Amino acid sequence: MMLFIRSLLFSILFTLESAVFVVLALPALAMPSGATIFFARMWSRTSLALLEYVCGIGLEIEGLENIPANRHVIFASKHQSMWETVAYQCLIGRAVFMFKKEILVFIPPFGLEMLRAGCIMVDRGRMTRAGLERLVERFRRALERAHVIVFPEGTRTRPGAPPQYKSGLAVIAAGLGDATIVPIAINSGRHWPKRGFLKRPGNIRMKILPAIEARGLSRGDIHARVECAIESAMAGL
Repeated sequence: MMLFIRSLLFSILFTLESAVFVVLALPALAMPSGATIFFARMWSRTSLALLEYVCGIGLEIEGLENIPANRHVIFASKHQSMWETVAYQCLIGRAVFMFKKEILVFIPPFGLEMLRAGCIMVDRGRMTRAGLERLVERFRRALERAHVIVFPEGTRTRPGAPPQYKSGLAVIAAGLGDATIVPIAINSGRHWPKRGFLKRPGNIRMKILPAIEARGLSRGDIHARVECAIESAMAGL
C-alpha cells in the first residue's frame, strides 16, 4: 500500500511540476536557446529530487571518465523508462535530444520548447535520401555546440526484452564521418517501468561505456559495436 501511495504522490507532483515548467519556459521561445536549456535543466533537477524524496529512487553512475573532455559526442543510450528523458538534461552537460515528430503533434508547447533548445526532430515515416542528408547536417550543427542523445532502439523497452536496435544511428554516424559515439547501459526500467505505475525504491544503475570512433567504420560495424557494447553491459546490471 505504501508503494502505491508514494507512486501516486509522485505522479501527481511530477505532472504538476512539469506543467508549471512548460508554462514558465514559454517566454524562453523568444529568447536565445540557452534560456530554454536553463529551464529544462531546472525541471530535470527538480524531478530527480522529487523521485528520490518521494519514491526513494537514487542513482549510481559508473564510467564518467569515458566522456571525452575536448569534444561533443553522440550518446547512444538504452531506453527503458521515462527516467532517461527526465534525467539526462542535468547529468550530461549541455545536451540535446533526437525526438520523434509525434511529440510536437501531441504536446505542442513541449515540442516547440525542445526545438528551441536545439533538439533534433525526426519524422520517421518520411525519410528520403534528401531528408537523411538534412538530418545528418542538423546533427553536424548540433554537435558544434552540444552533445546529442539518441535512443538506438527508437522507443522504450522492458527489462530483459530482446534488443531491437534500429539502423538510424549507424546511418547518421557514417554520414558524419568523424562522429564519436558513447554508449550508455542503464537499468531504469526496474524502478520506473515503461508502462507500470509503481515506482520501486533503490538505485538506478547507469554505466557510461568507452567511446566508439565511427571514422573508418561501415554502417554495419557501427551498428554492431554499439549494440554489442550496450547489451554486454546490460547483462551486468
